[in-house]
Amino acid sequence: MRATRTYEPSRQDEEENLVLGASLFTVMGTFGDTPVDWFIAGQAVERVLLRSCAEGVQCSFLNQPIAIPFIRSRLRATLQRSDYPQAVLRLGYGSLAPATPRRLVADMLIE
Repeated sequence: MRATRTYEPSRQDEEENLVLGASLFTVMGTFGDTPVDWFIAGQAVERVLLRSCAEGVQCSFLNQPIAIPFIRSRLRATLQRSDYPQAVLRLGYGSLAPATPRRLVADMLIE
């Protein structure tokens, strides 16, 4: 993927890495704010999480803007949307974490 156009290969690689390393914030919403809408939003979040995982994209929830009514209404006003925010997600590529150490099975068995 070439995200920028420059004539310096090293600069282009640097800019591309910045674009690919940037996080994306997404607000998922529904047209209503009923339990049925919450369920629909949950299904949509599930699909986003599963697809992201399949593509190697990591996700995290930023629920505070949704959980606090005052902040939720401010978020809705800031976005200038008539729908209701139901989930805020941060998506991006993270660095690989080292594997965690494991105990041997023999160390866990009691004789």
